[in-house]
Amino acid sequence: MRGPNGITVDVIAYVDKMQQLRRVFRLKQHGVIVGEYKTIEELGRKVDLAELVEEDGATGSSTSKG
Repeated sequence: MRGPNGITVDVIAYVDKMQQLRRVFRLKQHGVIVGEYKTIEELGRKVDLAELVEEDGATGSSTSKG
């Protein structure tokens, strides 16, 4: 997901050593990690979730030439 001012949010899913599926939301601004948040509520305290938009395609490119 992308937001204004170079903000991006990646959802990182992993299995911990207790074999539990975990998920964190990694917040970056201009490519620099700002923080990781366990819940969307925690993330919402740092960034306006209404401003985030999903990226198109696997490469994150939102533009296409035709």
